Amino acid sequence: KSASEDIVEFLNQIIVKGFKKILLFGAGEVAEILLQTLTVDRNIPIEVLGVIDDDVKKQNTFLVGVQIISIESLDIIEHDGILISSYSNKEIMIKKLLEHNYNKNHILNFFDL
Repeated sequence: KSASEDIVEFLNQIIVKGFKKILLFGAGEVAEILLQTLTVDRNIPIEVLGVIDDDVKKQNTFLVGVQIISIESLDIIEHDGILISSYSNKEIMIKKLLEHNYNKNHILNFFDL
C-alpha cells in the first residue's frame, strides 16, 4: 500500500470513532502530508482546525492553509480530538497534553497503526 492509502485508511478509522473536527500536534513533515492528503481527497469528512506547535517562530503562520497555534489555544477551539503528527516527539507531545489536563481518550496517534 502507498503512504497515501495508509493515511486515508487511518483517517477513516478515526471518523468512525467520532473524530471529525481535529487539531494536529506537530507542524512538521507528517502534518504537511496529512493536510495535503485531506486537500486532495475531499471525500474525507475531517476538518483540521489548527496545528499545535511549540516553536514560537512557526506559530501564527500557516501549513497547507491551516494556522499553526500554541498549545494554549486548544482550550478555546472546539474540537473532537488531537492527532499527534510526529513520530520522534510523540511521547513528549502526549506528556504535554496530559500536563495540560487534556483527556487522554481524545489523543490520536497516527503512529499507533
